[in-house]
Amino acid sequence: MNTARSALSALGLVIDNVIVGAHPLVVRFMKGVYNLRPTKSKNICVWDVSLVLNYLRKLSPVNMLTLQEVTLKHVMFIALTNATRVQTLKFLSVDCMEKLRDEFVFHLDVLLKQSRPGYQNPDVKRRAFPPDRKLCVYTVLKEYIKRTDILRVHIKQLLISYIKPHKAVTCSTISRWIKVVLQNRV
Repeated sequence: MNTARSALSALGLVIDNVIVGAHPLVVRFMKGVYNLRPTKSKNICVWDVSLVLNYLRKLSPVNMLTLQEVTLKHVMFIALTNATRVQTLKFLSVDCMEKLRDEFVFHLDVLLKQSRPGYQNPDVKRRAFPPDRKLCVYTVLKEYIKRTDILRVHIKQLLISYIKPHKAVTCSTISRWIKVVLQNRV
């Protein structure tokens, strides 16, 4: 609706000394159209997290999985446990990683889309989950780092491709990996 009103205003038409887009009749008409045909959210699809967790639970033991399976499991765990943009996942770095006894801590030292003056990026923490080792983010991350360490030549980004030439991945690749897990969950 705002696009249509802006298009009318861009014409430069004036009625009763008021720009067309701000004219009371036009505003009233636009509200009526909105009430008849309200906007719909793009994200209508709702999915059951338990289906994904059951799928990830099946990908065990982690030391017996392929690099692709470990990568997909790891990326999905990060996406589930961190309500952040894919861009944040892309910027996780092994240089800014701290390994503690039962958790990994990633310090984000880059400008993110949501960055603003006076805002400090929160640390991303991957804690162990002892109640269910099959769903332990810490265990999967430890295995992922162990497997990718020899493939990681001069690459500081945590997430690298599981196929040759094993380079740092883009946001669209990470998004695709998440979609693959969501499609395989059933």
